[in-house]
Amino acid sequence: MHKFRLYKRPKGKKKNWLITWKDAQGKNKEFSTGTEDELIATNIFNAFKKGHAPLETISCGEIIGKYCYDLHKRQATLQSQKKTLSHEKILLKYFENANPYDLEEAIDNFTTQRQIEGISQNGIARDLSVLKASLNWAVSKKSGRLLKQMPYNVEVEKEDNPRLRWLENFEEELLLNALKDEPLYVKLTFGLALTTAQRLGAILDLKKGGVRFESNKIDFNYGKPKGKLKGRSICEIQDFIAKELKEAYLSSQSGYIIEKNGKPVTNFYNDFLRVRNKSGIEDFTFHDLRTTWSSRALQNGVPMIEISYQLAHSSIKITEKHYAKLPQATRHNATAFTDSFYKGKSL
Repeated sequence: MHKFRLYKRPKGKKKNWLITWKDAQGKNKEFSTGTEDELIATNIFNAFKKGHAPLETISCGEIIGKYCYDLHKRQATLQSQKKTLSHEKILLKYFENANPYDLEEAIDNFTTQRQIEGISQNGIARDLSVLKASLNWAVSKKSGRLLKQMPYNVEVEKEDNPRLRWLENFEEELLLNALKDEPLYVKLTFGLALTTAQRLGAILDLKKGGVRFESNKIDFNYGKPKGKLKGRSICEIQDFIAKELKEAYLSSQSGYIIEKNGKPVTNFYNDFLRVRNKSGIEDFTFHDLRTTWSSRALQNGVPMIEISYQLAHSSIKITEKHYAKLPQATRHNATAFTDSFYKGKSL
């Protein structure tokens, strides 16, 4: 509703500029500006939009603020709450005084500026998803129906090809060298990521009860905070990190495995930046350690279903979508199979 557009009539004797929109019932409406002059038509269009704005006086910024406050109260982890505050800060910068029923120009401006700042399409999409959720919330009972009618429908476009970056062997050596003089909690955080492929949030949430030396297992689901969190796995304890894991287990004061000065680590960003800068590895994020494990598992013939379980994906289709694109992922095994099957045969 109220998505006004200005366009020139393509047919007929009078090729005047028209204003079109949809009413509350979804029916198409149009109004002729009575002129073929685009500048005059644009002025009429702007005045028309202003005169037909909905009766609600609440701004988009007020909706975003109330929604993020409500969401912040319901989130179980500090990490999720920080993300919400970050989205709110960015959105208010561009949409604080915007009309929730007429966001097209504001969204175009937001997208353009964020692209200039170097933000990826998926990063832009995450912010717009929060904007869309706040508008939907505004007409729901949960908000007390801040808006009586459905506002502007925000279209969220994501990239079809997600980031696929893993560390080469020489880069991993650089990383391991950079970790040598780091404190235990930093070494172990990186080590767990490299050997279990779990996300940073799951590693930081790991408690002593989830480490079971008698069965040589790490249960990242143990004590999992409530809320909609991504999947976590039960993984083997590898010799690569066994010594550090035992030391962290025995010295833990907070009950968490990853702790600093007796307190659980909730923000690892500065530690990661320090290690990355020391290693000299370019274009590297912590999540790339997860991709590093996955890509090597594929290249060494680990079945896709087992990789999916390790990554705790909800379905194997998600795993295939992200990792089956690797050009060398299964080529070696496929080639070896073909060579052995047709060995000694000819057409």
